[in-house]
Amino acid sequence: MKQTPNINLPILEQGDKYLKETQNEAFSVIDREIAGLNSAISVFDNVEGSIIDTKSDVETLKNETNTLKASLNDVSSNVIPNIQTSLDNNAKNEKDIFEQNYKSGLEFQRQLGVCCNTTPLDNELIIKLKNDGFKYARVSVYWYGVETTKGIYNFSKADNEINSIINNGMTPHIILFGGNTLYGENNLSILTEDGLNGWCNFVNEVVKRYKDKNIQWEIWNEPWNNSFWQPFTVTSGKYYANLVKRTYPIIKSIDKTGTVVGTSMINFDLRFSDWYELACKFGMLNYLDKVSLHYYSKNTTYPERDIQEFYDKVRQINHKYSKNNIPLIVTEGGYSVAPNGEDVVTESERSKYIPRMLLLNMINGVDGFSIYEIRSKKLDSSNSEDWFGLLNSDNSHTTSYTALIDMIKELDGYSYLERIQTNENDYILKFIDNKNNFKYAYWTVGNEHTIVLNGRECIITDTVNYLSTSEKHSLYNAS
Repeated sequence: MKQTPNINLPILEQGDKYLKETQNEAFSVIDREIAGLNSAISVFDNVEGSIIDTKSDVETLKNETNTLKASLNDVSSNVIPNIQTSLDNNAKNEKDIFEQNYKSGLEFQRQLGVCCNTTPLDNELIIKLKNDGFKYARVSVYWYGVETTKGIYNFSKADNEINSIINNGMTPHIILFGGNTLYGENNLSILTEDGLNGWCNFVNEVVKRYKDKNIQWEIWNEPWNNSFWQPFTVTSGKYYANLVKRTYPIIKSIDKTGTVVGTSMINFDLRFSDWYELACKFGMLNYLDKVSLHYYSKNTTYPERDIQEFYDKVRQINHKYSKNNIPLIVTEGGYSVAPNGEDVVTESERSKYIPRMLLLNMINGVDGFSIYEIRSKKLDSSNSEDWFGLLNSDNSHTTSYTALIDMIKELDGYSYLERIQTNENDYILKFIDNKNNFKYAYWTVGNEHTIVLNGRECIITDTVNYLSTSEKHSLYNAS
């Protein structure tokens, strides 16, 4: 029996191959059956013409011959048309699946977000982000800021930001964050039962207030980081896992449209993966819709390698503790261009790396990416945190922002299909739109050289370039 095509093959090409193989096998079976029937009829016809003494034997042979002829007629008039109808239906079903995958890929392409944690949001900025192609704005709601008197919640600041995001056509990505000294906790962790009960009440109030808006709810920010969880040790992973297990059911019971993400795991230090694995041991993965990651590469000569190793490591741990293929989402990622800072790049380098990071997420099936940060303060040339912004303080564009917007425009309406394998240094990504047109995005981490795409010579460099083509896929052109 034919097996369903391997999902690791490009979806459109595997469909063509599957349908052709299925059709060929079906007609091969029919041909063999017809040949067998004709052979049998020929035998009986020869026997009928021979000298047979018993008249009843002749009549019996004639009856069997007529039965075989009737069977052959039935194959021709009924079986073959039914098989053809079945093949046509299969083809339609396969095409429906391809179109569904196309739509899914297109939706993924539009999962571009931006972090606004250090940037005051106003309508003008949100409208600009929406018009430039961003879907999500990532903001925080702080427990200790909302509940300053026990049992009384003040959402005025959160309302201004979140309602402005919603009213201007973007979707909030809300970080639920912070402890509360009213419950015996410090502001950067939750360790006690009293603290957990107070936190759950806070979560209940927040989610009820903003539910039914397709919000991505992120449980805490960087709980592996001593700046955001104190005291931090590797063993604090079990406390975060408990927090997730208590928070997830509240959100899902109130907001049927919400998605729950968590961990904001980073790629720098092995001890962070030890913390992550401990949280997984305590059952955390059963209470997340997506695992959130933060990506900040220190390998400025080959960030692609860092990304691949990071995603592979997280998935390896996930598979160890969960049977579910939990999606990954990057909720922070970017580069600082501080002139005198540590672990920084130049603006020219950043303008190359950010589009490449986004495209690498498509290759790795990562479900969305939020750029950190939208606007730079640029107060201190040695403070890297002040120089992550893609916009200047007056909302004018950096070179990196312009490169990102160019990429969004180039790939608007296109869905990612596959990476074309040539060598490990060249990245050639193939996309398709809903009119069956292909487009390529390509770059290299090696030296500049010439490649041939769709019969055309192209110079491939460390900057992402694009090639449109009139090439169409045969499945969608079939009558």
